[in-house]
Amino acid sequence: MYKNITFCCPRFVSMIFILLITTTCLGEQSHSLRKSVYEGYQKWLHHATKPEMESSSGPNLYDEGMTDIIALGIPAVPIILETMHWYANNEHDSQVFHLQYALNQIVKVNFQGYLFRYTRGLSSQYNDAWEKWYRNSDKYTKMEFELNIAAWQGFKHDENPELVKEVMRRITNIGVFVLPYLIKEIQNGKIDLIPIVSILTDGKVPSDATSEQCLTWWENNKERYIKLNQLRFDTFRNWSSKDGKFKTPAKFLSATENEVKLEKLNGDIIIVDLSKLSQEDHDYVKRQLESETKTKKNEQENRLYSWGYGSQ
Repeated sequence: MYKNITFCCPRFVSMIFILLITTTCLGEQSHSLRKSVYEGYQKWLHHATKPEMESSSGPNLYDEGMTDIIALGIPAVPIILETMHWYANNEHDSQVFHLQYALNQIVKVNFQGYLFRYTRGLSSQYNDAWEKWYRNSDKYTKMEFELNIAAWQGFKHDENPELVKEVMRRITNIGVFVLPYLIKEIQNGKIDLIPIVSILTDGKVPSDATSEQCLTWWENNKERYIKLNQLRFDTFRNWSSKDGKFKTPAKFLSATENEVKLEKLNGDIIIVDLSKLSQEDHDYVKRQLESETKTKKNEQENRLYSWGYGSQ
C-alpha cells in the first residue's frame, strides 16, 4: 500500500516531528489547565463553605478562585464541564453547580433564555444541561441564529426599533458560539450587528467599530472561537485496585503492555502498574487501546494520502 513512501524524505520527517511537538504541547496545556481549574475551585469552595458564608445569603461568586477560573478563558470550558460532571454525579457536591457561573462569564450563554429552551427537562440538573448544550452547540446555535436573524431583518424592514432591540438581545444570549454567524452577516454589510460582537468580546471590538476593524479583529482571533466546540470533552471514571480497597477518579491517557498513564482530577499525571488494577480496568484499557489503534491507523492513512504519499 505504501510502496511510494520514502521514510528518509526530509519533508516526511519534518511533518512527523511537527505533529509530535504539537501533540505534546497540547497535552501539557490540558494538564496545566486542569490543575488550574481544580485549584481555583478548591480555593473558592474553601471560602464558600465557611460557617459565616453558610449563614449569610450565600457564597460570593466573585470571590478568589472563581475569578481565577474565569480568567482561564475558552480553553478551560470542557475541563470545567468535566469537573461539574464528576463532582455532581460521583461526589454529590452541592456547590459544584456554581461553576456554571464561570461558564456563563466565559461563553456568555443565557441559561434561563436560549439554553433552557434546548435543554428543558434538565433545568434542575445544571451540569447535565450544560453538557447537552456543549455537545450539540453547533445545531442549537445555527437554529437559534437563523430564527432570530430572520426576525431581526423583518423588524428592521418594518422600522420597529423596540423589537429590533429585543431580537438583538436574544442573539446576544446565544453566546460566543454565534460569533462566526455574526461575522458572516457583517461581511455582507449588516454593520448594525457589530454592537453584539462588542458585547460578546468584552469590548475588544468597540461597539462603534467599523466593518473593517471588526473583520480584522476576527481574522486575528477566529481560531479560538471556531474551535471552541471542537475541544475534547471527556468523562472521568473510578479506577480500582485489584482487591477493591483503593479507588481514584482519573482519565485514561495511554498504556503500554504493563502500565497505564492516568490524569487525576487535579491535573496530576500518574503511572500505574496494570497488574495492580481490577479486571474491569484491564478490560477498559483493552477497549481504549483497540479504539485508539483503529483511529490512528485511519488518521495516518488519510494524512499520507493528503501529503501525496502512497496509493489507495
